Amino acid sequence: MEEYKKYFNLICYMIKNNFNQEFYSISQEIKRKLNINFSTIPLFVIFLIYQYSFVLLLLLALYQVRNSTIFNIIFSISMICNMILPGTIARTSTMSISKHPWIECLQMSNLNKEVTTKIIFWVELVNFWIHNIFMEIISLSLLIIKFKFLGILYCVLWIILVSLIFLRTLSKNSHLSNQTIYPITSYLFNIIFSIILTYKLFEIFIGSLNQTSFSQLLKPNQIDHYIIIYIKKLIFVFTNQVLTISVIIMALLVLKNVIYIFLKKVYKINEMKIVVILFNKYSDYVKELIKNFWVYRDLRQIFNIITKVDVNPLLLIFPSGIFFIITSCLYYFIRMESHIKILISLVFISWVTLYQYNSFLIQKIPIFNISSELRNCELIKMSKHSIEELISAKKILLCLFSLPILLCVWSIKLLLLPVGINPIILALSVITDMLMCYVSITLVLKWTYIMPNFTWKNIFMIKQDNYDQQMIQHFLLIPGRLITLFFSISFIFVNIVKIDFSIPSLILYFILNIITLSALLFIMKRRVRDEIKRY
Repeated sequence: MEEYKKYFNLICYMIKNNFNQEFYSISQEIKRKLNINFSTIPLFVIFLIYQYSFVLLLLLALYQVRNSTIFNIIFSISMICNMILPGTIARTSTMSISKHPWIECLQMSNLNKEVTTKIIFWVELVNFWIHNIFMEIISLSLLIIKFKFLGILYCVLWIILVSLIFLRTLSKNSHLSNQTIYPITSYLFNIIFSIILTYKLFEIFIGSLNQTSFSQLLKPNQIDHYIIIYIKKLIFVFTNQVLTISVIIMALLVLKNVIYIFLKKVYKINEMKIVVILFNKYSDYVKELIKNFWVYRDLRQIFNIITKVDVNPLLLIFPSGIFFIITSCLYYFIRMESHIKILISLVFISWVTLYQYNSFLIQKIPIFNISSELRNCELIKMSKHSIEELISAKKILLCLFSLPILLCVWSIKLLLLPVGINPIILALSVITDMLMCYVSITLVLKWTYIMPNFTWKNIFMIKQDNYDQQMIQHFLLIPGRLITLFFSISFIFVNIVKIDFSIPSLILYFILNIITLSALLFIMKRRVRDEIKRY
C-alpha cells in the first residue's frame, strides 16, 4: 500500500508541475486583463467560466429541444466525435512518451521500465482530460439531459470508457506495445472486440437498410427520399445503441485485464515463450510443405525480428480477418438472408479483408519490402539464383499468410451448398477468391518494386524524387480503389434492392469478376517484369 501511495504522490507532483508550466502564460494574461492577483486554482476556475460560458448557453438551448430530431443528431455527432477524440490525441501523444522530460529522472530511480511507463501513461491521461474537457463536457451534459438521473451513471461509464480508449491507444502506439509483450492476451482481446464490434456495425448500418424493388428505386427523387429515411433511421438506431456499444467496449477492456491476470499472475504463463515455440513449429511445417529456400529464409527472418516490430505473431498464423468474415456471415445467417445475398456480400468482405491484411503486413514487416534486400540483390546476381525468385518468394509467403482467410471463406461457401447454391457458381466464386488474393498481393507489393529505383545524382534532387514517389504511390492506389468501388457497389446493391438473381446472371457476374481481375493481373505482371529488369 505504501508503494502505491508513493506512485500516487509522484503522479500528482508531475501533473501539478506540468499544469503550472502550461497554465502560467494564461494565468498572467488573466491577471493583466482583469487586474486581479489570485492564486493558480481560483484563476483556473475563472478561466473555465470565461472559456465555457458559450458551451453553457449551447447546452441550455439544446435542453429546450431535447425531444426533437435535431437534439438526437447533435447527440449522435457529439458521441461519435468524443469517442474518436481520445484515440486521436493518444496517437499524437505517442512521441511524448519516449521523449518525456521526466523519463530520464524516473529511469535513474529504482523504478523498473514498465512502472515508469505506466506512471507516464497516467500523467498523460490526466493531461488529456485537462486539455480536452471542453469537448467531453458536451457529451457528459447531453447524457444527463437525455437520460436525466440515469445519465449520471452513464457519465461515469463514459469517463471510464474514454480513459480506457486513451490508455489502450497510447500503449498500442508506444514502443512498449503489449501485443509484443503479451501476445496471447492482446490477440484474445482483439478477437472478442472484433467479433462484437463487427456484429454491432452490421446491425446498425446494414440492419437499417430497407430493401426496395429496382423499379421503385428508379422513380424520380426516390433515391434522395431513400437516403433521407436511411439517415434518420441510422441516427435513431445509433442513438439507442451508442451506450450499449460503450458499455461493451468498457467491459471488453476490463476483460483484457482479467485475461492478463489469469494468464500472467495466476498461472504465471510466459506468453511470448509459447508464441515463439508455436511460430517455430509453424516455420518447420512450412519448410517441409514448401521446398523453397527463399520462403523459409524470409520466414526465419520474420521470426528473428517479430519481437521488434509492432505485429502480434499470432496474426501471422491466425489472421483476425477470419473472425470478421465469420461474424459478418453469421449476421446474414441469423437474419435468414438468401444465399445469393450472402455470396455476393462475401466477395466484397473477402476483398476488403485480404487487401487490408496484406497492406498491413507490408507496412509493418520490413522483410516484404524489396528495398530491404538491395545488398542481397547484388549477391544474388553473382549466384545461380535470380531476383525473380526472391520476389516470388515474398508473394508465396503472403499467399501462405492469407491462406487461412481463403480457407475460412471457402468453408462458409461450402455451407451454402445444402441451401441450393449451384456448384458452377460456387466454383467460379472460388476462382474469384484466388484471383482476389493474388491481385491484392501484387498490388501491395508493386510499390516496393518502384521504391528502390530512385537514385539521387545530387542532393538537390531528393526533394523532387520524394515528390515523384508520392505521386506514384497515390497513382498505384487507384487499381485497388477501383476494385473496392466495384465490389462495394455490388455489396450495396444486393443489400438494398429486392431482386431475384437467376443462375445465368450470377454466372455472368462471377465471369465478369474473373475477366476483370485477370486483365488487371496481366497488365501488372507485364509492368513487374520491366521493373525487375532494372535491378
